[in-house]
Parts: sequence; C-alpha cells; structure tokens
Amino acid sequence: MNNLPHKIKSLRVARGWSQQQLADKVGVPRTNISQLEQGRRPNPSVDKLMQFANVFNINIDELYEALGISNSTTAIPLSRPESPEEILERLRLATPMSIPVYSEFRAHAGNTGFAPVDYIYRTRVREAPRHNIESYIVSGKCMEPKIENGDIVIVDRDMVPEIGDIVLCLIDDELRVAKIIEQNGECILKNGQGVHSIKECQAIAVIIEVNKKLKH
Repeated sequence: MNNLPHKIKSLRVARGWSQQQLADKVGVPRTNISQLEQGRRPNPSVDKLMQFANVFNINIDELYEALGISNSTTAIPLSRPESPEEILERLRLATPMSIPVYSEFRAHAGNTGFAPVDYIYRTRVREAPRHNIESYIVSGKCMEPKIENGDIVIVDRDMVPEIGDIVLCLIDDELRVAKIIEQNGECILKNGQGVHSIKECQAIAVIIEVNKKLKH
C-alpha cells in the first residue's frame, strides 16, 4: 500500500512548512508537492526521494517503507526501458500547450459561455492534463507593482488556495487580484483596495504565472 502522499504531508505539517516552503527546499514547483500529497503524481525517482529525505533529515528507508517497499537497495531501478505510455507522454510534453486568454473571469472552469480573446503557449507540465489551466487579462491597479493593469495572469482552477498565494477572484461580479493572508485566525484576501473575506468570492483561482504586458 502506497502511503507516501500521507507521509510527505505529515512530515511537512509536523515541521510547520507550507507546500511552497517544501517545494522551495526540494527545488520543484508547488504544484508538484500539491499533486504528490493528493496521490495524483507518479512516485518520485530515487534521486528525488533522496532529496526529500535530506530535506526532512530522515533516513530514506522511511520513505521506502511508506511506499510499501522494505529494501531500499532494490526498491526502484535507477534506469529501465520506457513503456509505450511513457514514450507517448514524453512526446506529448514536447508539444507546447495552448492556454486560452479570457477578458472575463468565469465562475466555473471550462464554461463555454465566453470565447477566448487570444492564446498563449507554454511548455507542458506533467500534471497539466488533470488541471484547468487558463489565463486572464487583469484590469485595474489593485496589485501594482507586482501585477499591473493589462498583464495576463495564468491560473490553475484546480489548485487548492493556500495562505501566501496570489489569486484571481470574482467578488460582486468584479474581477480582482489579491493575496491570501491570515488575520485573527481567518483567511482573508488583501490587495491595494482593501480586504475581503474568502466567503465573498464567487470564484477563486491560484495564479501560477504572470505574463507582463510589453512596455512601449
């Protein structure tokens, strides 16, 4: 039985680290940690397991035991032939992903009621097919200078927001950009225009990249 997702999360929580902090220590995107803890990523390689063990300051055998493997010397082969599925996945990843650009933030990902105004292209990531990756044109100055009027933000509609994330949200049918912070034990949204409760959001999505507009 694979208990690695629970093991990684419990080790992280025990140390008081956010997913972003663990990602920074291991040297991977936060999405990798999120997906790993949800059991939605393939098991890490031997080298990556060693990195996790070093970061947590534990014996790597603890991670192998969580994987249901008792002998780390024969746990995972260092190299093996690619399966047909892995070959197809590698070829798919070599093809850039087209991300639709919208001018209006929708309450539900994948809503076809709005047509994209453009597309941007990015290198594919392994978890992208299981995510709703979209992008939106920002209007307003509520997060300047980090995010400015006219910038395009790429969001992951499936990522669970955490404290410290910058998010795109819909409040009173108005598109807003804000940072999630903790105040008096409650998660709230803060930007240059003030604060809002997350409960006010009609929709929310974590911003994973900012595409700055060209300066003339």
